[in-house]
Amino acid sequence: MAELRVYFHFRSPYSRIGLHHIARAGLEKKHALSLHVFTAPAGGAAFLNPTDSKPKLRYIMEDAPRMTMRAGLPIMPPLRPEPDYGAAIAAFHVAREYGAGLPFALAVSDARWGKAEDIADPDVLQTCAAQAGLPSGADLTAAPAGAMAADEAAVEQDGAFGVPFAVLDEGGSKQKFWGQDRFELLVELAG
Repeated sequence: MAELRVYFHFRSPYSRIGLHHIARAGLEKKHALSLHVFTAPAGGAAFLNPTDSKPKLRYIMEDAPRMTMRAGLPIMPPLRPEPDYGAAIAAFHVAREYGAGLPFALAVSDARWGKAEDIADPDVLQTCAAQAGLPSGADLTAAPAGAMAADEAAVEQDGAFGVPFAVLDEGGSKQKFWGQDRFELLVELAG
């Protein structure tokens, strides 16, 4: 069975779209799927915040809704300023340990980008956990030791440089896909 490693961040509306492409195609049932939080590019490269450029930010504000609607997803402008993503990332690592990484990542991404909810709010994260099928008593703050370091090591291994990013590893033959539009190609090839 081929491995499919996917890199995402809750900050990106494009990550949300890419995750939905994977879920809709059922790729988690056809491949050994692993999800990893992306926080910085491989090789110690500087993280170039796309929203630091005013023209690029204006473009994203035009393009993200267009691509979200094309994917058939609801969109609602997220809260500003940006939330502290730490709680959502820790909760994702907990969900991943329960085998619910993809449904949890989708629920949190939908909460942020489809409902403008504050994903730093513990109540919002509990709702997302319930939607993803986690046990009601799951401690969403108890991320496994080394989870973030493991994600960073995976980023280095695959040379990820942005999100969404995926690697389809078919036993020595690796194909990389960057950008939610390339995830449509990933679905064609891996579906």
